[in-house]
Amino acid sequence: MSATRFEAPKPRDQVLDAEQVLSIRKIAHDLGEPRAALCYAIQFEGAIRQWDVRGQWLPLSDPRPSAIIYNGQKWIGPTWANVDANLILRWTPTKTEDTSGEQIVIDFRACPMIREELSRVPEQERKGPLVLNTKTGRPYSRAGFEKLWVRVRKAAGISSDIWNRDLRASGTTEARAAGAPLDDVKKLMGHTPRSETTGKVYDRAKLEAHRRIAAARKAIRPEN
Repeated sequence: MSATRFEAPKPRDQVLDAEQVLSIRKIAHDLGEPRAALCYAIQFEGAIRQWDVRGQWLPLSDPRPSAIIYNGQKWIGPTWANVDANLILRWTPTKTEDTSGEQIVIDFRACPMIREELSRVPEQERKGPLVLNTKTGRPYSRAGFEKLWVRVRKAAGISSDIWNRDLRASGTTEARAAGAPLDDVKKLMGHTPRSETTGKVYDRAKLEAHRRIAAARKAIRPEN
């Protein structure tokens, strides 16, 4: 077995464009799932992994603290407390939490889709999990979120080859098409910097990189 070699899976190249993201957000609202629409917007404009937006249900044995317990599991994920008064989200992705600890930093004000979704969330509801299933009052389960995605995708006429997690790659694809420098895209995606910098300085660099990317992406969308 030690000599056995398996062919690595090919990288996915499926992407959605801005018009398709507008469509799936509208359908999510039509289905009475407004926070799913918010999740799609953040995944796309923030280029963030699905589970780093909607969070995850984990075993109670997971060492991380959580105030949300249900059916023998605990929920871990971004909350409204991770969004400051200037509408800047700071979150440590699960993929880097135990390694580099690198954060993602997203200015929601620079993102037209996210701003539009936020305008629909009353101030009094901006507490607890960032993405909440408003029908159950709890964060989405993985299975429930994927089941909803299938309904949304079909209603939007989007191919079954497109997965929800492709929203992250779609965001970076739009960024590159808009001429965003690769270094800025790496900062947006939370990749570890090669140079030695202080956390404070690099945090600012990531924020400015996201703002440059957001402006470039907005400029190439059809409505412009």
